[in-house]
Amino acid sequence: LLISALVVVYKRRFWFYVKYDLHPFDRDECTNEDKRFDIFLSYSSDDEEHVKDLQNYLKLRGYRICDHLKDFMIGENIFDNMGNAIISSKRTVCFITKNFIQSKFCMFEFGMAVNVDMLANRKRLIVIMQEDIEKDDLPENMTNYVNSFTYLTRDCPLFMKRLTYRLAQNKLGEADDVNVPLLAGNDHQNYGAAILDQ
Repeated sequence: LLISALVVVYKRRFWFYVKYDLHPFDRDECTNEDKRFDIFLSYSSDDEEHVKDLQNYLKLRGYRICDHLKDFMIGENIFDNMGNAIISSKRTVCFITKNFIQSKFCMFEFGMAVNVDMLANRKRLIVIMQEDIEKDDLPENMTNYVNSFTYLTRDCPLFMKRLTYRLAQNKLGEADDVNVPLLAGNDHQNYGAAILDQ
């Protein structure tokens, strides 16, 4: 009987999170890792206004966010900054729009996050499709990803709950008034470089 009850709870674990804010059977797999941020938000600067609401929502709920506009280290190589942001964060959230896929910098971040997941055997990349983009219009590596993994759309039911359910549980806490440096060096290069021409 106990085993049957556990099976029911496991199958309905997302419902338990929505109803009671509980994560049965889930754990924060980043506990013993040197992470400086809960989330690295990857988005095109042209979409900054669209991302603000999401960013504010997450901050109010205690998530520490790495944002390229305030957290990239001055004087560092831009690709080092992007790679270190991914390595320094428990999750990478890519905010996919037409502006995103037209940006080589954004696509580098996406490619690096995919590589990190593959080589570390993790699932820490979260993709949000902000706009209705035909799969034929996506770059090949992104098409391969959305054909293989579940992603979020901004108009899906319980969007915020689905997003926060996928985030690591033990929040680091907001630190706007504290200097939280990215991991230094070229550690991200161990995961290989994304192909910019994709």
